[in-house]
Amino acid sequence: NGTVFVTSGSETGVVYVLRARDGAKLWQFPISDVEDMPSLAVAGGVVYVGQGSGTSGDGRLEALRASDGTRIWSSPTLDSGTPLLAATSSAVYVGDGILDYGMGYGAGGRISALRAANGRRMWSKTIGDIGPGPVVAGDVVYVGGPAGGIGVGMASAGRMYALRASDGTTILELPTIGAAQTAPALTVSDGVAYIGDVGGQVLAMRA
Repeated sequence: NGTVFVTSGSETGVVYVLRARDGAKLWQFPISDVEDMPSLAVAGGVVYVGQGSGTSGDGRLEALRASDGTRIWSSPTLDSGTPLLAATSSAVYVGDGILDYGMGYGAGGRISALRAANGRRMWSKTIGDIGPGPVVAGDVVYVGGPAGGIGVGMASAGRMYALRASDGTTILELPTIGAAQTAPALTVSDGVAYIGDVGGQVLAMRA
């Protein structure tokens, strides 16, 4: 729609919205007390901004009107790392409780679906340290997590999940290989999820 959305960080952050043809600033939204670079997703005229915990120990997800930056709603997230986001016109999917790869933590990580209109949680599923994803394709959410609730960075085997977008039900699981400070790569095309991991595998997953 001729608009560019940009985030900056890290201890204090700003969301900038620029006009694509000339870079003119249309609006900005300040984010204070953040730990890492904010995450960003845009869908259905809404900008979603995820911020990790800062000195307050609280992470947050902000939903802003794309046209002028007005806050629509705000929701707390788990207080470890910047939440990972994917959005559609009806929902935003949030991977939070993310901890550093290679640290062997992450049992509290979860993937959740929140209603776009009001931020109300539709469902939530605990899968451990989140990465990669989430990625939404049709009515399926693809997301990675570790085996047995151990951080991907320390695990020899992680998992890729295909979840039903409407209720979080697991449709399919697939093993992947992780290594220190590395998460598998994930992309979805024509209903097939392609996962490349550090074990040298490229796996194709159709839910």
